[in-house]
Amino acid sequence: MSTPAIAIMVSIGSLVISAVTATMSIATYRRGRPRVRIKSYVVWDRTRPTWRLDLYNRGVAPVRITKIGVYFKGMPFLQPAEIVEMEPANSETLGPFDGCSWKVVVRSDIRAEGRRMKFIASLADGSRVTSRWDKHAAILDTPYAEPDQRQLAFDDIQEEEE
Repeated sequence: MSTPAIAIMVSIGSLVISAVTATMSIATYRRGRPRVRIKSYVVWDRTRPTWRLDLYNRGVAPVRITKIGVYFKGMPFLQPAEIVEMEPANSETLGPFDGCSWKVVVRSDIRAEGRRMKFIASLADGSRVTSRWDKHAAILDTPYAEPDQRQLAFDDIQEEEE
């Protein structure tokens, strides 16, 4: 084997080793970033439309969630959402490979008009994470009655029938 052939083989070997090293460093960098996933489920509540958000941190870095909002397809701005219940309590910060469940209420004056919606979580580092498009936004258009403050008895039911 001639000297130029040996030099070419050594350079190809070093190229392969440097490409593998670069790929491993990119994978390590991507693994260290916050990777939050949001899944949304409709929770049937008598008094107002409620969603359960399951938030999962699938990365090794801890993540702090600062705000939850709702985006409707076709509307140009983000609607705020009210957090009703957190489980576990005060779970704004998710540790590595941690998860939590929040109950969220969307403002009652918003009319979805058949639009799809998705939830958007703002993280402390300024990035945003979105859920998939949800087709259950139509329940915002259904009227919800305020809960009655008194308990009905059988006599009350018979009076209403007469």
